[in-house]
Amino acid sequence: MAAPKAFTEYNDGTTMWGQAHWWRVLYNGIWSSGAQHAYVVDYNGITEKLYMQIDGVTKAPTPWSPNLEWSNPWGGDDIPGTAGARTDYSLVAVRHCAGCIWQAPVSNFVVISWPYYKFVWTANPTAFQIYTQR
Repeated sequence: MAAPKAFTEYNDGTTMWGQAHWWRVLYNGIWSSGAQHAYVVDYNGITEKLYMQIDGVTKAPTPWSPNLEWSNPWGGDDIPGTAGARTDYSLVAVRHCAGCIWQAPVSNFVVISWPYYKFVWTANPTAFQIYTQR
């Protein structure tokens, strides 16, 4: 993709016209291909919202509480990249509770690999490549 686009997308647990209701926001003109960026999805225990950040800038908070809408554990399924142009994630960090600090995941950190969404460890558990395989 010559001009990558960033987006936020999440399901709020409701349905519209018999299908899952998704919130999507597209952010044009943020980067060029091959640039490195910092992505953070952070849960705020006071507001009970998720905050999605790109390069330190909050792009979208959820208008609802994941505690009320999602079952545990929380997960995601939208993955950038293709088999021929994988997306690298490194310096992965997790928080194990709302008040906990960000830290490197333990060795049993799992990345889900569905039929179309794939990952390859480059430094388990802190760096991996992800992509959509179709």
